[in-house]
Amino acid sequence: MLLFRRLLDERGVKNPDDFLPLYRRTAATLGAGTAEPAPKTIEGWIYEGRKPQRAFRPVIETMLGRTVELLWTEVSEGVDRRVGPSSPAFLHADGVDLNDMKRTGAMAVQRAKEFLLGKDQGTVGADTLGLLDEEVERLVIAYPREPLNLIWEDLLATQDQVFRLLEGGRVRPSQLRDLNYKGAALSFLVAKGFNDMGSRH
Repeated sequence: MLLFRRLLDERGVKNPDDFLPLYRRTAATLGAGTAEPAPKTIEGWIYEGRKPQRAFRPVIETMLGRTVELLWTEVSEGVDRRVGPSSPAFLHADGVDLNDMKRTGAMAVQRAKEFLLGKDQGTVGADTLGLLDEEVERLVIAYPREPLNLIWEDLLATQDQVFRLLEGGRVRPSQLRDLNYKGAALSFLVAKGFNDMGSRH
């Protein structure tokens, strides 16, 4: 079975009628100019294993979080559903595990974010708000598509960063509404995460 079909099955997507709403929501996040496939085209992808044309690939890749090349590889029951034979998780560079490289790199990225968020001592700067805009948008888009354990730490860290800025007294009145909105959106996702984990209180 193709990884593409496996991931759709896991989301309960069995036919073009199930596929199109998900495709449209994803296309809307990418902006204007995205092509919409006909039901017959979608049937070819799902049932016949045909690869999509280039016009449709950005939406499919964003929707499922993998490249088309990876999505159109065969997977078996024993294969991790998040990776495939051509995934970097299977590769090593000069004896260094790329997963370790990604982990240590993520730590460096987090440290850089903390530096940026802490450097505006007088007031919160445009760079800080721009960084938070991108991070909140990424988390909102990722939440319904990625396993919760992959974004949970980023979600909690970003919520903490927003609250620290609000509590620090360095926010201009014009920034207050935007930061409160971000805090509310992130708090909703945290609450939803606990609900999804069975901790409804």
